Amino acid sequence: MNNKVLVVCSSNKGNISSFVKEQVGSLLSHGYQFDFFLIRDKGIIGYLKSIFRYYFYINNNHKSFKFVHAHYGFSGLLAVFQNKLPVIVTFHGTDISNKKARILSFIASRFSSCNIFVHPDQPKKLYLDKTDSNIIPCGVDLNVFFPVEKKTARRKLNMNLDEKYILFSGAFNNKIKNYNLAKEAIEMLPFEVNLIELKGYSRENVNYLMNAVDCLLVTSFSETGPLVVKEAMATNTPFVSTDVGDVKNISRNVEGCFIAKYNPKNISSLLLKAITIKMEGGREKINMMGLDLENVANRISIIYDSCLDMKNSKKK
Repeated sequence: MNNKVLVVCSSNKGNISSFVKEQVGSLLSHGYQFDFFLIRDKGIIGYLKSIFRYYFYINNNHKSFKFVHAHYGFSGLLAVFQNKLPVIVTFHGTDISNKKARILSFIASRFSSCNIFVHPDQPKKLYLDKTDSNIIPCGVDLNVFFPVEKKTARRKLNMNLDEKYILFSGAFNNKIKNYNLAKEAIEMLPFEVNLIELKGYSRENVNYLMNAVDCLLVTSFSETGPLVVKEAMATNTPFVSTDVGDVKNISRNVEGCFIAKYNPKNISSLLLKAITIKMEGGREKINMMGLDLENVANRISIIYDSCLDMKNSKKK
């Protein structure tokens, strides 16, 4: 039986987002096959350039697919621009927190067959009822992220065994990640620390990096996860994070997790604690809350199955 899904997503940075690829990979064992329609150019112009290419692609290939799964609101708006296939849209956060993007996401959510949100606060921002929405956070691949002895991880990455390292949660030039606040807090520490930019690493090396550093630092203005915190917990890496997304909820009662204010002095004092402590129970908490990739795949496959049932019932 052909259970092929067309994934519509962006590749305007040269690559498909790792969490999209990992989610697709985790669903292969559920009997689904996948192909990708990639939006290659940046911003709204990139999506506009893709409209006719997508329209003709669907017209010529719709019989090969059961439905479309789009990631992010812009991709969702493009994905519903056809009447051949049902569309599932996953909204990830920036497509709702940004006011201009929210308008486009609102339209996409009204024309899709099914909506998935990664955080329970998101549906209301699109004036949707939680009962009509699926709340499924991005899962962490526990086969990729796991504890490694710190010295082993540092040797793997050619890092000095005696220095202090803190991993910043993203690229320094990503404004949402709030690098300036992180920099101020680091400068207040009473000793020298290497602040590492999380950018350009393979997934395997991100795992080694998590295990090699003394702690993770998240100073973001807003997040819906963030997935990087779940990855840190999967490796039992201590972290300091502003109160964004579901960080406070997933880290509750786990040793080595610190929620910070938007204040460099507060963050600096918490970093002093984080780099001297060992996390206890982070990986177990991820498992307990069902935030592993396998569990998330099970939940998405249920939505896929219901989407297939809807399509088949319409044919009868």
